[in-house]
Amino acid sequence: MSPIVRWILAIVIALVLIFVIVGIGSFGVLAMAFGSDSCSEIGGGASNTLLFGSPIVMILGVIVSAILFGLNKRWQFWVGSLAVGGALGICGYVSWFMYISQLCG
Repeated sequence: MSPIVRWILAIVIALVLIFVIVGIGSFGVLAMAFGSDSCSEIGGGASNTLLFGSPIVMILGVIVSAILFGLNKRWQFWVGSLAVGGALGICGYVSWFMYISQLCG
């Protein structure tokens, strides 16, 4: 694969994944909006950090992965950075739900 095709593919896949992550993040904001009706603790510092930090970490993983793919690094590096970003983002969302269930439960 030529370098220009590799970079174009990396950018297209990164943009698609970022749009997916933003879509998932918007559902998190909707969950916060619906949950705030019955719990006044939602919207505090830790709650917002977990809710908005999770997609940011996932997007950083996608960007690093796209750069490593474009630079033609070994597949373990770019797949690993994608997996680590995704795992940390999912852990952030799970932590947010656990945190909110403890506050409002």
